[in-house]
Amino acid sequence: MSKPSPNELYRACQDLIREGQPVFPCRSAGPKAKTPSIAHGLYAATTERSTIKTWLQTRPNTAIGTPTGIVWDVLDVDTKNGANGTAHLPVLWHLGLLNGCKKVVRTPSGGWHLYFRASAGLTNKAHAELGLDVRAKGGYVLAPPSYLETDSYEGAYELIGHTEESTDDTLMWDLIVDAIGALIGASAGWAYLKGRHGPLVEGIRAFVDKNRRLF
Repeated sequence: MSKPSPNELYRACQDLIREGQPVFPCRSAGPKAKTPSIAHGLYAATTERSTIKTWLQTRPNTAIGTPTGIVWDVLDVDTKNGANGTAHLPVLWHLGLLNGCKKVVRTPSGGWHLYFRASAGLTNKAHAELGLDVRAKGGYVLAPPSYLETDSYEGAYELIGHTEESTDDTLMWDLIVDAIGALIGASAGWAYLKGRHGPLVEGIRAFVDKNRRLF
């Protein structure tokens, strides 16, 4: 994908604010790419069209920042720095832990952003070894069609599409991490999981016992 024009970015911002999602400008190139380009960063995000238009007109090479935890929580699936979060996606899908994913965005680094409806109480989380992060309350992601130019990679955030027949399940971060940990032997096992997550775990364990060969 080519770099978006200011008009294309503005149209994307209009789509976002129609769903109640405030936006703010971020840098799109250089060592500070992805960081806010205005004072107060994500806390200055707005749905005011005239402010957004001024930002885009006066800041060349802008990317669209969207605070998470308002409309969306995002599962950030990385494929960099030695981690491959995409390897876990088939397992999470089979376990039903991606049922609430509403839309999917491909990131310039080759990873994915999976969007879930925002849930109260979820905050930013990270598990570098698994290549999985959560952007929720207090965090932000860049929205399509933002285009990045860094020393490591270059490209656009691309909306792959909205999912079909998704549920309203929230992003269950603790269960995602613990379930993957149990499968790879990194946690205290099923008894530990059941103590933390109760009956949700029984369905997961039954699935894993029948499909151990998949993992």
